[in-house]
Amino acid sequence: RKTMQALFIVNDVLSRIAADGAITSQIVRLNPVYENNPDHPNYAFWKATPTGSMEMTINNPLAFGSLVSGKKYLLTFEPFES
Repeated sequence: RKTMQALFIVNDVLSRIAADGAITSQIVRLNPVYENNPDHPNYAFWKATPTGSMEMTINNPLAFGSLVSGKKYLLTFEPFES
């Protein structure tokens, strides 16, 4: 099984708020991080995919705040068969 890793940075975390002030969900927007150093783990991904974006909605209150705006995250993409 072939895997791929990519370094992404969180650009936005938008919280949806209910009338009572409780967070009901968070929308997280990420973009790949530019890396020009061949020794960096993100270099191969950047050479193959120099731009892109990812957006996800988190509905689990236990996960709110897990992804922080301005922080970088190394994502691993691995084939999955159910």
